[in-house]
Amino acid sequence: MTEENNFCVVCGAMLPPGAEFCPACGSGVDGRSNPHAAEARAGYSGSQSGGINIGIFVLLYGIIALIVGVYGTYIGLTFTEADYNQIADMYESFGLALPAWSDSIPTEYLISGVMTIVSGALALVSYWFCRQGGPKTYAVVACLAASVLSYGFFSFISIIVGLIVTFLLYRDKNMFTS
Repeated sequence: MTEENNFCVVCGAMLPPGAEFCPACGSGVDGRSNPHAAEARAGYSGSQSGGINIGIFVLLYGIIALIVGVYGTYIGLTFTEADYNQIADMYESFGLALPAWSDSIPTEYLISGVMTIVSGALALVSYWFCRQGGPKTYAVVACLAASVLSYGFFSFISIIVGLIVTFLLYRDKNMFTS
């Protein structure tokens, strides 16, 4: 393997130094053929962990978080006391009550929206590292940061699910080559 040839030409996985064959798909490096490469490729279906592609969950969260974050930011920039009163009236029709209007409500929506955008962007960065096959540390740290920064909308649920996905990324031995 030459210094320039750090990635498999078949599957794109990062190759460890001195590798003769790709650890992900089994293809030979530097034109060498691997008699077992066909077997390895038959079982290779991209990055997987126990048959479940954890990276897909990270990607889906990233996309959803970006959409929700943009919407939350928009609400934070445009939300007025009249809007709040309409929502409060709707809640009262169901026998529920909201606290009185506060000038900090739009700011809270704005902060929540921006934090959710940052969380979604970090999730997409983590997915990119998953897709590249490493470095595993960067993917795990970006996923952990995305989980912790998921402030606001459904934050408790997204933090718990994010921590579980971060643990699964950390534990995964098949997805990363470095």
